[in-house]
Amino acid sequence: MPSPGKNLPGQSGVDEGEPMGLLLMLASFGSLILLVQHISTMLQAPNIAAAAGVELLDVVQAEAPDTLSVQNSEAVNNTVIETDGYPIRVREAGYIQYIDPKTMLTLARERNLIIRLLRKPGHFVGGDALVALVWPATRVDEQLEGQIRHAFQIGNVRTPTQDVAYAVNQLVEMAVRAMSPAINDPFTAITCLDYIGDGLALFIQHGEKGSHYYDRDGQLRLVLEPVTFGELLDGAFAMLRHCSCDNATVLLHMLDVIDAIGQEASSPEVRQELLRHVDLIQAESQAGGLIEQDRQLIQRSREALRTKWKEALHA
Repeated sequence: MPSPGKNLPGQSGVDEGEPMGLLLMLASFGSLILLVQHISTMLQAPNIAAAAGVELLDVVQAEAPDTLSVQNSEAVNNTVIETDGYPIRVREAGYIQYIDPKTMLTLARERNLIIRLLRKPGHFVGGDALVALVWPATRVDEQLEGQIRHAFQIGNVRTPTQDVAYAVNQLVEMAVRAMSPAINDPFTAITCLDYIGDGLALFIQHGEKGSHYYDRDGQLRLVLEPVTFGELLDGAFAMLRHCSCDNATVLLHMLDVIDAIGQEASSPEVRQELLRHVDLIQAESQAGGLIEQDRQLIQRSREALRTKWKEALHA
């Protein structure tokens, strides 16, 4: 029997598993380095802005108008308002994250009802808040009330699933934080503005969602309050404009983005909304701490935009 510590003839002193273990350790260490690099890249501001921009485009695409809706139906709307509807109230506080339109339309068609939504995705509702009215009230029983109530998904935070305004707000929030004195990163703000402009241009291409929905027999079934272009425009530029009043580069880029959005605008109403924000940007530049040369540059850009769009309107 060989003595302890001595190897048998033909047996090396190195364990055959040691090189394999060393290789696995090096491979694991290399994978960890790649993972850290990937995470750090994804957490860079431009990549986060790009992801939020894609999310904005997705929700705009999903919320595009369909063939069952129309913009206005004042005669029918007045008839509905003249009678008392059955109130539908939620039982929990939070943000409306999603409203199931298929459930609403199916219930309205099967029971021969008209349902009017008083709140929309993104709104905060308190407990027992009124969220819908149903006509005629006499056809609503406890079971139907529960079915309509459950078509509202309530949560603790807003989500961009049906909330275009929130998808815009995510980019605005990032841009506003970037323009804070503690960070002072105008490049991130400019990146966010580019994605905001892309999303709003797509919104104009699709047009605003209709407020009145009909079944396939032409009967009115659902009345709602869709998000408007004016709401999105105010949400996109109002806060960021104020936070950027001392940075001429960001204000000028904001004018460029508005110009790009205007290329998709064909209606005078949309152009007027855009021109209103052009004037507000120029006014903000006068109120901020810009030097006179920068103020004049913004003034010239504003005048050029107004002249360009006036000529387009009269062409």
